[in-house]
Amino acid sequence: MARWMARAYLAPLSDCIWLFLPPGIQAKSETWLEQNHATPIPDDLTEKQRALLEKISARGPLKTTQLEAHENGAADALVRRGLLNKSARVRPPAAKPRIVDQARLVVDAATAREKIGALVPPDR
Repeated sequence: MARWMARAYLAPLSDCIWLFLPPGIQAKSETWLEQNHATPIPDDLTEKQRALLEKISARGPLKTTQLEAHENGAADALVRRGLLNKSARVRPPAAKPRIVDQARLVVDAATAREKIGALVPPDR
């Protein structure tokens, strides 16, 4: 159906596919850091760089959001030196609940018409 819409309306296929997805689905990416085991660890690492490398070695890949603020500089330096690999991964989609506002009369329709009629000025 999305392909047909794309051809019929000369629209991008991705835009047509988005129409068929439930509301609230958003694709977001996360940046991950992973140790590059192919690169030997040099002796001239700073204390922060060595601590971060040991942390990632012990825990495994980390999201950049899991780093402490003071570790960001060390992470960038380790990536530049080839000791860490930095990659972006798409998070699994998270659908948000769809909320629809509704109103319900607490009286029957005849009573509602009567009350509404009483609100309208008589000269109309």
